[in-house]
Amino acid sequence: MELTNFRKIALALLGLIGLFAVMVAVYLYYNFKAKSNLTLMIPQEVNWVYHFQTKELRSKLPSEKPEYIDSLSYTMTKLPVFSGVNEPADVGIALYSDVVIFQNAKGWHCLLRLNNPSNFSDFMKKMQKEGYVEEEVKKDLYKVRKSAKSLLWIAYQQKVLCLFIPSDTIPDKYGMNKNMEQLFTPGHLAVNQLDDFSELFNKTDAYFYHRKNPEKSFGFKVEGDYMKNVYLSSDSMHPSPLMFFDKLGASVTSNDVENYLNRDNQLSVKGFFNEHFKVVNEYLKPFLP
Repeated sequence: MELTNFRKIALALLGLIGLFAVMVAVYLYYNFKAKSNLTLMIPQEVNWVYHFQTKELRSKLPSEKPEYIDSLSYTMTKLPVFSGVNEPADVGIALYSDVVIFQNAKGWHCLLRLNNPSNFSDFMKKMQKEGYVEEEVKKDLYKVRKSAKSLLWIAYQQKVLCLFIPSDTIPDKYGMNKNMEQLFTPGHLAVNQLDDFSELFNKTDAYFYHRKNPEKSFGFKVEGDYMKNVYLSSDSMHPSPLMFFDKLGASVTSNDVENYLNRDNQLSVKGFFNEHFKVVNEYLKPFLP
């Protein structure tokens, strides 16, 4: 009798565990399949977030191709783990979908989408054989590898990829796993639960969010041939959007001002993309060798 009860309890527990695993998989699949839900992974204790919906923005490109439109792809291929890759899409990375870069006390994070997790897994195995990454460690919510040539950690699951550079220069597997566990756990306290972040997120196609000084946050929304400036704070005067890009790391020239800015202090779509990708390259520098 006791043995029968034990079996029933054991089977019930196994059923619950299986159901939980399915729920997590479904949650991750549908949330990371949507175009903008990478923000679910960003914790609230963040310093800044730079987010752009590349696929949506590219669909609104003017007929004249911006000079820097392909520079992001070029920068990504310079990462040590992507040695020999011509295009990120070749190994299953959907670079021209959502891209999120954020920084907190734990380090720098770059979130990307995977359009083919199987191809990416095969690519990681190839990189391991060539000595670029270490052996894969499988966790309940994600898989992770460390670059053999830098402090870069590579965690992925379902449709999402997280590149992580810790702020501590001493490799710390425990700290890394605690960080990844938080990011990949459904329902954790994410930044998109904050009212000011949600306001900026919902009104823009691309934005820079400053957690501690929200008045420094700004975003852009495509409206015809120009980008509408979106600010969280309307109580103070705002400088030219080109000045924001300059402060974020783009090298803004007098020609840029003359060619891209109209009398209403709005950037042309072409100007936005050119300055935007300059900044993106700057923000990806922590991930480079």
